[in-house]
Amino acid sequence: MWELAAESNYSSDISALVDKTMRYNNLRSTYIEPGQVIYIPVRS
Repeated sequence: MWELAAESNYSSDISALVDKTMRYNNLRSTYIEPGQVIYIPVRS
């Protein structure tokens, strides 16, 4: 997940994006499996 967050260009605070994504998807770990669908929050 960290690599996806770093590539997203969302903001300079990658940690905040990872945290927000984990909460948005009810994840307990940053580990994601191939084929797993997750939603990445976007700025409005």
